[in-house]
Order: sequence, then C-alpha cells, then structure tokens
Amino acid sequence: MEVHAHTHTPRKKWTHYFWEFLMLFLAVIAGFYAENIREHKVEHRRGKEYLRSFLADLKTDTATYNWLVQEYDWKMRMLKDNHACFLLIRDHGEYNQCFSNILVSSIGFPDFISADRTLQQLKSSGALRLIAKQDADSITAYDAEIREFLQGERTGVQEAQSILRSVYADVLDYDVLYKSVLQPREMTFAPGSRLIRTSDQGKIDRMFIAITRYEQLVIGQYENFQHLNKRAISLINYFSTKYHFKN
Repeated sequence: MEVHAHTHTPRKKWTHYFWEFLMLFLAVIAGFYAENIREHKVEHRRGKEYLRSFLADLKTDTATYNWLVQEYDWKMRMLKDNHACFLLIRDHGEYNQCFSNILVSSIGFPDFISADRTLQQLKSSGALRLIAKQDADSITAYDAEIREFLQGERTGVQEAQSILRSVYADVLDYDVLYKSVLQPREMTFAPGSRLIRTSDQGKIDRMFIAITRYEQLVIGQYENFQHLNKRAISLINYFSTKYHFKN
C-alpha cells in the first residue's frame, strides 16, 4: 500500500493580499468616477436642453413685446392730445372727433402673457441646479423682472382702467355710445350726437384727470415693454453665443 505525501502549497505573502485589495479598491474608485462623469454629462446635456427650451420661450416673448410696444405706441399717440380736447370741450362744447380717439384707446389694454413654460419647469423641478450659476442667476433675474412688472400691472394699470370706466359711466351717454360705430382703433358717432351727457365741469375735470393718469401709465407700460424686450434679446444673444445655439 502506497502512502502519498500531502502536497503543501506555499502560503501567499501579505503583499499579495495587499495588491489584490489595492486593485479592487482602484477598480471601485474608477467605477465611481466613471459613473460621476457619466451623470455629469447627462446633467449637462439636460441643462443645455432646458436652456434651448428657455431660448425658444424668449423668442416668443420678444414677438409679444414687439406687438405690445406697437399697441402702446398707438395708445400714446391717441392720448397725447387729451389736454387740447379738454379745452375744446370746456370752451366750445366740441368733442366728437378728439374724444373718440381718446375713448377708443382707453377702454382697455392688451394683456401680457409671458411664455414661461420652461421657467416654471426649472423652478418646480429644481432643475436650475443643472445650469451654471451665472446663467441660472440671469434666468431668475429675468423672471423677477417679469413678476415685478405683472404686479405693477395689476395694482396700477388695472386700477386706473377701473377708475376710468367708472368715470365714463358717470359722464357718457350710453345711448349715443351704444349707437356708435366701433371699428379697430376707430369710433364714429352720428352727426349732432352728444356723447358727453353732462355739463357739470367738475365731472368733466375728474374724467380728464383719470384720462391723464391712464396716459401716464400707458407711457410707463410702453417703456417697460421696451426694457423687457431688450433684456430678452440680450439673453438670447448671450445663450446663443455661449452654447452655440442657432438663432
């Protein structure tokens, strides 16, 4: 009967285990950094897509601003002669031609609706963190300007418009107004009609005070829309240049 000697494998040195551990550690670290780089690229791409979408909204806003600037320019031209019209009414009782321009340009104002779809997504989802701080600050500053403008519109222009409508209801003859012909930017009355039904100079004074206040706010709106348009164009040029977006 043969007796086989047991074969003994040499024990590994501690340095072998150290190098195995080190290689495993480096592999884990490399995987961690690779995943971080991948996530960073994904987030950078998502941030760039948000900026591209924001740029499209800005272009929509500039089209709106240009239209509103034209509308308020027309209002200013119609309202600029309100004092001369006041003197005609006070001194001669003549009003139809001059007052029709004032009336048709002051019975309402165009609403401003910002294309804020991307802005709302950025704020609600916390996606502003995906965008460089300087760029995110520019976006939030633009948003703040719009919100400040809308607040002023609600508290200023809408209030002035309500006061003016109330004054008109107290001074104007509804039957004559009803029978007038209203066309875009033009209102005509039947010959010999008297739209202003009161001879109370105090009421007429209050009406033209309200008209003057409305005119001042119209000028303010005109300047605000010009400013916002310049801000939007500046942001379009900035992001288009920095991220090589095609206009």
